[in-house]
Amino acid sequence: PSPRPHPFSVDCGEGTQHQINRSKVAPGSVQRIYITHLHGDHCFGLPGLMCKIGTSNIEAESSRIVHIVGPRGLRNMLRATLLTSSTFTPYRFRVDELWPTPNTDAGVEGGGGGAAVGGSGGVAKVGGYEHFSNVFTLPIHPSEIEGINITPNNDGHDANDGHDDGGHDDGYGHGGTWELPPHPNPVVSPVSDAWRVYAAPLSHTVDSVGYVFKERPHRGAMDAKAARPRLITDENKEFQRSVGIKNPMSLLGQLQRGQSVEIMENAQRITLHPSDFIGASKAGRVIAVLGDTCDSRALAGLAYGADLMVHEATNAALDEDEDEDEVVARTISHGHSTPTMAATFAACCGVRRLVLTHFSARYKGDESDESLAVMARISSQASEVLGGDEVTCARDLMEVSIPAKREYINSGSRTTMPMGSEVVKEAIERVERERSVRGVRGAGGVKRAREEDEGG
Repeated sequence: PSPRPHPFSVDCGEGTQHQINRSKVAPGSVQRIYITHLHGDHCFGLPGLMCKIGTSNIEAESSRIVHIVGPRGLRNMLRATLLTSSTFTPYRFRVDELWPTPNTDAGVEGGGGGAAVGGSGGVAKVGGYEHFSNVFTLPIHPSEIEGINITPNNDGHDANDGHDDGGHDDGYGHGGTWELPPHPNPVVSPVSDAWRVYAAPLSHTVDSVGYVFKERPHRGAMDAKAARPRLITDENKEFQRSVGIKNPMSLLGQLQRGQSVEIMENAQRITLHPSDFIGASKAGRVIAVLGDTCDSRALAGLAYGADLMVHEATNAALDEDEDEDEVVARTISHGHSTPTMAATFAACCGVRRLVLTHFSARYKGDESDESLAVMARISSQASEVLGGDEVTCARDLMEVSIPAKREYINSGSRTTMPMGSEVVKEAIERVERERSVRGVRGAGGVKRAREEDEGG
């Protein structure tokens, strides 16, 4: 049987080490951590979790490696925290950073790369200042393995794509998506290979990314009944003994592993191929987990057809005196999304199930009837767009089951993704129809625009 996959964590806010104690996850089993961006509520719990991992002795420390991935600057942040506090881990760790494509036009207005909301300048600058990761690098930690700076694939698009979004960009300019390397530990890598991990830039007030986890297709079932009669003939048994194989039925294992085998049949050597006895493969699952964002279009191609999408929904127009356009404009100006925005993007991507998270602190989030009613209203706003009952508001320690797909890759079902550019174009059109003139204008700007439209 396949080894049990190691669990992984996406983001690590304050208190993560305490929450993990309340969960079913053994802290020491976490060997992959993905950080979406470097705001404190998403990364300040990382040093504490790393200390917690070090107290769990589940395997030889000499071979254990914790693999951490996140935006540029994560390596310096972690080194500063661990080194200044004289914190050392009994295991090794590696920090890989997601870097933008080098841009020789750094500093040019609208050149991409600054802080996503209200930013300017090239990919080397944030808010007009050069990114600190380009200025200095802290000494490597004694427990650290030198990480890599991952550059994006050449599949990106201009975050503005020819439309006016008030100066937003994806934080990385014209770069594309990232394909993440496997876990550096060879003991973990065979398990990790069951899932490929990708990332794409999101629009927020700092560099922010979303992660897409893609499971490899499941090999079809072996039709042993069809193969057995051809393997156990006296003729083939004698042939297999002549080549050193005592039990011809052992050839089934080779076929299951995708290897062709030779048998003797009607006095001729015959090659049996796995495709002769193994059914069509089943499509793997796709999970998309997004960081803070007010524009997720760069992720659309990767997330198309996802079985589950986790998307933020920071603010919602819940009060009767709240104008939805004003709430959307205010939310976007802070680099966040509303339930309607999240559901619109999920619908563009053909997502099957949407989990909303990252709610404003003004929503209590406890188990009181009032709080549950608020969450129900938030999910209903998204359901109106996405349809069905496939929208859930996340709660502490909530578990979401993602069943294996039943579709077969060769059966013509929806298992292949269209080109990312096509999905992005569709997403742009739908999102723009939804937002209309909202853009990133302030609430007053929305009112003035509406008055101008009505008067003109």
